[in-house]
Amino acid sequence: MKKLFAMAVALLTATSMFAQPEAGTFTLQPSAGVAIATLSGDGTKAKVGFQGRFEGAYQVTDAFAVSLGLGCSQYGAKAEGTNTKKNLAYITVPVLANYYLVNGLAVKTGVEVGFKSSAESKNG
Repeated sequence: MKKLFAMAVALLTATSMFAQPEAGTFTLQPSAGVAIATLSGDGTKAKVGFQGRFEGAYQVTDAFAVSLGLGCSQYGAKAEGTNTKKNLAYITVPVLANYYLVNGLAVKTGVEVGFKSSAESKNG
């Protein structure tokens, strides 16, 4: 588990820097990653899932942009000592305000609404 977390952190920090677009422009930004999640309660282990989304951003000024996205996220857990797995999938819609501190580095804040698209429990 610790190795998996370390790999995820390394992948997230190994990104290249790009200048933000000029004011008045629109960009599409894909992103993908992993979700390491578990459910509350005793006897469950974390499960690795996929996260991905597309975000459309409108650059209002040189330092400020607004974005709207559409994504999918997989969560779940594994019961310790058994082969029981719980899988959850969500469709997410983030609405964000992006403030660029320097070229290529933005602070993002906003809301993300999630809609459960599937839930299943497997034994075996």
